[in-house]
Amino acid sequence: MRNTGCSMPLASAVSWTTLRVPQPSVLQSNPLFAVALLLLVGLLLGLLAQKIGLPEITGYIVAGLLVGPSVFNWITEPMADDLQLLTELALAVIAFTIGGALRGKTLRRLGKAITGITGTSVLTLMAGITLVLGLAGMAVPVALILGIVACATSPGTTVAVVQALDAHGPFVDHLFGVVAIQNAAAITLFGVAASFAPALLDPATVAVDHTAVLLSSLGEIAIAVLFGACAGYVLRLGIGKHRREKSLRLSLVITLLITTGGALAFGLSPLLVNTVAGAVVVNAIPGAQKVFNSLRALTPPLYAVFFVLAGAKFDATTVFANGLFGLGTLYLVVRFVCLNVGPRTGAALVGAPPPVRRYLGPCLLPQAGVALGLTLLLQAGPAFAALPPPARSAVDTAVGIVLLAVFIQEILGPPVTQFAVRRGIAATQREPASPHPSS
Repeated sequence: MRNTGCSMPLASAVSWTTLRVPQPSVLQSNPLFAVALLLLVGLLLGLLAQKIGLPEITGYIVAGLLVGPSVFNWITEPMADDLQLLTELALAVIAFTIGGALRGKTLRRLGKAITGITGTSVLTLMAGITLVLGLAGMAVPVALILGIVACATSPGTTVAVVQALDAHGPFVDHLFGVVAIQNAAAITLFGVAASFAPALLDPATVAVDHTAVLLSSLGEIAIAVLFGACAGYVLRLGIGKHRREKSLRLSLVITLLITTGGALAFGLSPLLVNTVAGAVVVNAIPGAQKVFNSLRALTPPLYAVFFVLAGAKFDATTVFANGLFGLGTLYLVVRFVCLNVGPRTGAALVGAPPPVRRYLGPCLLPQAGVALGLTLLLQAGPAFAALPPPARSAVDTAVGIVLLAVFIQEILGPPVTQFAVRRGIAATQREPASPHPSS
């Protein structure tokens, strides 16, 4: 064989002994590899879920369980923390989209129905969960907080299912309105209840100025609303009538990052801030639908990472090993019953269409980041660190119950929501035409 003169140097340069073969630990520490792995497994499981008639979200969550600590542990907790920015951005887009459903025209037409449904749903959940868990032996203040947490839904699941079905119309208007207001109510009520709960759990060691606490909680909510409104108006000023879609999308992402980062920096609720921003934009910008349509190109990868990460964060072995299965099951059963009784009763009282009465409640079943975030805030609060061991144990039990409930509801919730949305839309189309067309 003829020697080319360059074969030996080339062989030496590409010697297998000098190649750096990445080890699993190196790959796991690489955020880019983590994102690729999340998207790949999520894509495969999402397609499989769709083939067997389930929403792709269920596939994403199952993918997260597989790659997370529950099964293969490919995505470790530090890796999930490194990707928190993507989670926050996805939540911002979800909240902004939910706020975009709060059109003034829609609220004027459906405001009474949305308020009535939300009010009875919240009251039923709070009363039902507090009563049943209190009778089961849980401290009443903690049971009340769990009743408030039960009001929180998963806006991400709702938005993703509706967008996947390309659903529109009166049923979706009712659903988005209830989801937005019910989550805002849960955040507001939780802020007030969590401030008073330490004093109620241990009055001897925790001294609280109740008036100051109430004013502080209401002040934080007012600041969040004001911040979101200002962000919405700033976005309005930055969007011209002839702005190109690419520039429009970039302006939106910048605004959502600023609102979310600002909310987190000042201890406000990013969900509430971005929901208000979306509501302001949809009501203040002519032809605002182009603003929300510009986000549609971003949502598939964001939602995939968001839901796969949500599944990866749950360690099923830890949740089920804490002896909370009985109380967690009780919480799940009572919440499911209340979600069928409360919204149905409220819809009947305000004269909402029959499809809304029958199918809106089950659409609220999924729970995820909002509920989990609220309970973790409760556990991490400095006032609770000063509580005696029995009181801290009650709070830890509440967190475990929500972990278990979110774990189960994020698996069962998306198929239930998809089924209920489909049936609700189909039943609405069979109803006689409304004298007030959908906005």
